[in-house]
Amino acid sequence: MREQSTPTGSAPRSWLGALRPVRTRSAPQPALTCADAVQDHDRGDLAHVRRTRTTLALAATAVAVLGSVAQAADTTTVVTGADISHTYTAPSATADKQACITQTETWCLWQRDGGSAQFVDPAGNHQGYLQMNTPGSNDKVNLINFNVLRGKPVSALTSLSYKTLLDMPSTATPAAVPAINVVVDMNGGGETLGTERGVLVWEPVYAAGGAAGVVEDVWQSWTPTTGSGWWAAEASAGSITNYSSTWADVLASPALADATIVGVGVNTGGGNTGLVAGADALKVNDVTYDFERDMPLPPKLTPTTAEQCKKGAWTAFNAPVFKNQGDCVSFTVAKG
Repeated sequence: MREQSTPTGSAPRSWLGALRPVRTRSAPQPALTCADAVQDHDRGDLAHVRRTRTTLALAATAVAVLGSVAQAADTTTVVTGADISHTYTAPSATADKQACITQTETWCLWQRDGGSAQFVDPAGNHQGYLQMNTPGSNDKVNLINFNVLRGKPVSALTSLSYKTLLDMPSTATPAAVPAINVVVDMNGGGETLGTERGVLVWEPVYAAGGAAGVVEDVWQSWTPTTGSGWWAAEASAGSITNYSSTWADVLASPALADATIVGVGVNTGGGNTGLVAGADALKVNDVTYDFERDMPLPPKLTPTTAEQCKKGAWTAFNAPVFKNQGDCVSFTVAKG
């Protein structure tokens, strides 16, 4: 689904007003002597310098603040099937997954057993999303960005949100909608799949409201960094209490003191037989990843008469593509 945010905010009027000299009317002054005139000239120069410095300082402050507003603006990146740099399938997944981690591929798709994923746009109106399917109990799918926040401490992830859909005709429980995976390296190396690798998982079913909070056939928005529902997989995470931890609890875990982020993405785990679910609008800090179907192929255009080939019209046909007008005319004659 396409979402865009535009930066807001402008310099307060009081700042702009401060940049204008303020004129005041003074009372008449007695006549000046030559010495007084020299002293006043010196004082005037000093006042002018002070006013100039003050004006420049205010202008610099305004520019700095406006610059920070621009830098903080959210951005949207469209992700399609063409952006998937590596797709791998279990049981021969270890080497492929390692390739994603060590080569810092941007988007990697993992499909275990019968699990699959595709970018869809059912209505054909550019409101696409990532559809994830796990027809069997051991099926699994995840799409991970192995470049976002790569190598940064876990605390660098300050804001995380996304949307899910239990896509009918799914037969799985609503609680099985896609989860969040934050892949970490416990010792900060980030290069192997050994015991130092961990996955921090957040699932809507464990958030406040539980399974009852997940609704069928409705897009729902989630903000994992503001509530409970976190647990740890593939590595010990110290004080993280499975399924009830908040993101603050995760950041406070001594076991993650040296951990760095390897990747962030969405996941559907095993045990969710018959699941057909959607994920979209994955927002990591100030970047939203909008999952969309690849642009459809143009319709097939084939001439049926020689007249359609004339006046340069032959260049518009693509089924087949013609070299020139004569080639197009010959095609229509041969077709009768």
